[in-house]
Amino acid sequence: MSLIAKIRALQAAGEAVTPEALGQTVVVEDVVVEPAHIAGVPLAAEIPAISPARLHRQLVLGRIMAASGSGFGIELTPIGDNDDLSPADMEIMQLKLQLIDHQQTLKATKSQETKIAIKRQFAPLYANWIKGVLEADLAPQREQAAELIATMMIWAIDCGEYYDALPLVEFVLKHKVPMPARFDRDVATFVTDQVAEAAIAAYEKADPGVEAFPLEILGRVEDLVADADMHDQVKAKLQKAIGRALASDAGEDSRIRQEETLKRYQRALELNPSVGVKKDIERLQSALKKSAPPAPPIDQERVDQHAEGAARAVVAFAEALQAAQTNTPAQEAG
Repeated sequence: MSLIAKIRALQAAGEAVTPEALGQTVVVEDVVVEPAHIAGVPLAAEIPAISPARLHRQLVLGRIMAASGSGFGIELTPIGDNDDLSPADMEIMQLKLQLIDHQQTLKATKSQETKIAIKRQFAPLYANWIKGVLEADLAPQREQAAELIATMMIWAIDCGEYYDALPLVEFVLKHKVPMPARFDRDVATFVTDQVAEAAIAAYEKADPGVEAFPLEILGRVEDLVADADMHDQVKAKLQKAIGRALASDAGEDSRIRQEETLKRYQRALELNPSVGVKKDIERLQSALKKSAPPAPPIDQERVDQHAEGAARAVVAFAEALQAAQTNTPAQEAG
């Protein structure tokens, strides 16, 4: 029976999909199991500690996986059977099986808050393999590997770990790694939508003048998706979010910030008239008008000098015109 068939059989029987159940256990030296229990999470979700040997192995196999997929782009190949699997492919399958089990735990959890806590506990089990993939910076060949990479990006964003997510976002966009099949949105749309909504929500709850969401993150996302084809409504959210972040800074360059914020809000409004920034635009325009620098004082002496010079020029022109008319010979009557 193929590996995929075994997985389906276990799922149909309602049994946990584990490497042991599939006969795919890889012996790793120095593994120390120290369960870390999460309150309210079933025992199956308890997380064993990973030994340094296993962490190093994941890092190396992540690099090997990436190297083996060099040049394949998004032409991904599934791992179908368990015969003659390379160590890199075996590690991918181990992690994929682990992910299936973790996703079952998440599916059985109703609370979004608890799901995020579980993802934070699960994510380190994939971290070193992901690190190896990012270091190699080559497109994955295997469908299972692509799904693992995309899923870890999604989890990082879901958990608000944006600084950890950005390298994955860059990798996924660069190598055209697709989103998992259950997602309707493409990578650029998902990342932009999730990050922008999180930023807007953070600023709605925050006190004025507080940087509730890093402007740096929003700027990096804007750069990463600059060439992506997205719905205007999603682009508008990002512009609104950047405007919110800019508006939170009231330093010495506050007028410059206000002008840039106004541009962002106006762009958001162009993209989506229902984005919800009209009042922000009105307030900014009023504030900028009030804070406009006063006109420089008039140098009256200089104005008088110019006026006198202009008057003399007019008189001279009039005199010259009169002289020209006087010196013109009268025409004879016909």
